[in-house]
Amino acid sequence: KQGTFMGVFSTGPSDANLPTDGLRVVGVNLESGFIQWFFDAVCPVTTAITAFETDDAPNTSTIDGFTDQIAFGDACGNVYIINVNDPALFASPLPPILAKSIGTPIGAAVDADGDPIRAIFQTALNAPINAQQPIYGSISARADDTTRLALFFGTGGDEAVDPALPNAFYAIYPDDGTVRSTLVGQCSGGRCEKFYGGSIVTETQIIISATVDPTGGVSCDLGSSRLILADISDPVGGSFSFTPANEIAIGSAIVSPLFAAANAIYIATQDGKVLQIGETNAPTAGSAPAQGATTGSGSVKGEYIAVSGWRQVLY
Repeated sequence: KQGTFMGVFSTGPSDANLPTDGLRVVGVNLESGFIQWFFDAVCPVTTAITAFETDDAPNTSTIDGFTDQIAFGDACGNVYIINVNDPALFASPLPPILAKSIGTPIGAAVDADGDPIRAIFQTALNAPINAQQPIYGSISARADDTTRLALFFGTGGDEAVDPALPNAFYAIYPDDGTVRSTLVGQCSGGRCEKFYGGSIVTETQIIISATVDPTGGVSCDLGSSRLILADISDPVGGSFSFTPANEIAIGSAIVSPLFAAANAIYIATQDGKVLQIGETNAPTAGSAPAQGATTGSGSVKGEYIAVSGWRQVLY
């Protein structure tokens, strides 16, 4: 099977924050430089583009190393999926072909061909939000213990979003849009947690940051965050499973994406610090112990991030 090298790019909200800005996602043929296809979302695109592989056909298990679909979200709480292996997208390099999304129609919205614009997920149609709430950051993709691919993402992760509005973190199945699990952000005193910075997904865990925005002013409130380590495999229709032991309170808002390396997590916070969560198993390049090896502290390191309940401040 011969593939095509493609680049997929999105626009996004402008400083003017006009509803007609930042709607377009384009697929560029990297060999010819031509725009192969384009797609216009209903609202400005507010997430990174996530590409992933699925079975090439229903009831088959064909995993061949080629990207099949992309997913992204917008400022109105819609998650779109485009089948980038659709032969129609490669019928001709010019003129560009309008890509089609899959899922439920978004109200009366139509594309340039007059066809309904669809979303595999809409916050307006799903609890606990049941309203248009923007999706920010990156959408993570990983198969859970059912072997179905799941997408993980949260709402509200931008300073411009009203801090009094509730937010949620979701796991959905992109093959049919089923909501598998939810995590509802906490609200107190008219301020609600937002889900910034995407997530880290391992074989057993989903690592999520929930942040209360700083208020600023004379009080110099720096906000706060929770780092939550939840079970990646939860029942359909349930909540993410985690215990207080798997929740780490951060006394300042997290202002960076989550970064994981060598069994540790790294974050930057509003108070100007970089935090290391967990114990790295590779203090120097090439020094990581073999899989399952016991470190000097007596903890066993596997091939995924282990639950750790302490943090180290790096100035």
